[in-house]
Amino acid sequence: MPKQSRASNSHENRQINRSTILNLLLQHQPTSRTRLAELTGLSNPTVSNIVRELLQSGVVVEGNEEISDKPRIGRRRQLLQLKPNARLALAFHLGWPRAAVGIVNLNGDVLAQEAIPQHLVQTSSSEAVTEIAEYGLALLRTISPEMRERVLAAGVAVPRYPWHNTDIQTPLQDALNMPVVVENNVHSMAIGEFIFGRHRQHTSMAFLYIGAGIGAGIILNGELWYGNNRHAGELIGHLRVTTEDIPCRCGNTGCFEATAGENAIADLFRAEYPEYASLDTNAVIPKLIDLAQGNPNSPRTQRVLHTISERLYFGVAALSNLYNPEIIVLGGRLLELDNLLLEPIRHVMDQRNQQGIEIVTPIESSKLDENIALTGSGALAHVQEVFSPKLDLPSVS
Repeated sequence: MPKQSRASNSHENRQINRSTILNLLLQHQPTSRTRLAELTGLSNPTVSNIVRELLQSGVVVEGNEEISDKPRIGRRRQLLQLKPNARLALAFHLGWPRAAVGIVNLNGDVLAQEAIPQHLVQTSSSEAVTEIAEYGLALLRTISPEMRERVLAAGVAVPRYPWHNTDIQTPLQDALNMPVVVENNVHSMAIGEFIFGRHRQHTSMAFLYIGAGIGAGIILNGELWYGNNRHAGELIGHLRVTTEDIPCRCGNTGCFEATAGENAIADLFRAEYPEYASLDTNAVIPKLIDLAQGNPNSPRTQRVLHTISERLYFGVAALSNLYNPEIIVLGGRLLELDNLLLEPIRHVMDQRNQQGIEIVTPIESSKLDENIALTGSGALAHVQEVFSPKLDLPSVS
């Protein structure tokens, strides 16, 4: 993801200037040429020339007039914004319990999608990759030829296991005949949240995903931070947070994932609600959300939510104290509960901050819904093909 630094007026950096303007439009749209010049430090003529090219390419459109309380002489400035469907991405999420392929536009909207069978994403074989590509090609055949021309690249969000030793990129590029970007699923979600979520004004963010597994993606200075071997944040679920002998799939005990992942939450729920003891983990989370939202004052529900919040607190506090980001965003099915889960965490952080032993970082839930992984993998493709510096932008009708 390109850094949004002040741009240059030099001819050789024209593509960087264009990338900067596209990224600022994503953050501030609708906005005016004058505002873009202020934000970039570029001259008004330079901004106007770049905007003219973007208008001609069809990526940017000019529309509503600027609204201001101040009296203005002359015509009002026309506001600029991205044309959402001018560029599209093919987005794959090879995860559990959902796997899918979708079409994602420049606003992060999922325009169409098709489920991918779980047996394909659990095998991580070359044959499975070939079949997964076929699902992508089939989805492309369902959209119009005009829309297909606008699909410039594919993004793939995959968990570390079982895909860590499988080449996904090469066979998908060959089958789809387009560039393919492959990234860890939680890293993809973090990029999607940073680009298409409600927090575009920030330059640093930590994204914490709570699912069957737990992982994090760290945005620092406007870019995904990979660490030494590209795995930063992926294994936060195996940070030991308790001395209790709670077994984890990694072989250790007391891991964050073993205490606060969906499997642990399901065990906690079934212990409090024995009448739902037969529910499997995948069905427990929707049932918990339904009960909590329907009757949040139920003593049993409050006990479950309080325990979950206590357990999540350790991971949130670790991210806050280690990275001190501007905001921490939590994602996953459980975060439909929003403040029912987050308020207890905020309360503990406030208390510890008053004691001088903890940094307080704003905590929010993601609003990118269940498609966050598709949105994230679409963002991967858009970052490479649209929002990063490119030498040209072909026109579209």
